[in-house]
Amino acid sequence: MSRREKTLAAVVLALALIWGGSVGARAWMAWWRTQHSGRENVAARIEALQELLGERGAWEQRHEWMEQTAPSYASRQEASAKLLELVEARAAAGGLTLEGKTFVQADAGAGKALPSGNAVEAAAPVFQSVAVRVGATGSEQEVLKWIHSLQQPGEFVGVTDLTLTPEPEASALKSEVEVTLYYR
Repeated sequence: MSRREKTLAAVVLALALIWGGSVGARAWMAWWRTQHSGRENVAARIEALQELLGERGAWEQRHEWMEQTAPSYASRQEASAKLLELVEARAAAGGLTLEGKTFVQADAGAGKALPSGNAVEAAAPVFQSVAVRVGATGSEQEVLKWIHSLQQPGEFVGVTDLTLTPEPEASALKSEVEVTLYYR
């Protein structure tokens, strides 16, 4: 081999080594980044879990409170009867007459537990609900007072839909209210 050929071979070998080193360095950097990001993800997950464990006492107290205060009914019919009785009693106390009492079909997704990886837990509802839609017409003060009396978070009763229509010729307020009772 002549001197020129040796130089050319050395240059080609040097270029091949540089290119190979570049490809190898890129592959190593990609591997290092995946390992490093995996560690960061694990560290963030551990931190989030430690935070949840720190809040465990508060969530246990909330669970106990729910178990003690949330109403429990044997059947949907019993809960519906209780809700209708409550709505009628509050309307009578406010001097209003109810119109068009209709039970509302429950939302299929309402009350479902969040998936936790446990199939039984994910399928079990956290709570049940029944709703009734009623109408009432009266003075503005009577109707609003009645609606306010229906909103009872401590009894797990709430107004979930409301339509108010003024009737100027009769100086009255017409309302259509959906009231929902949540129970275990």
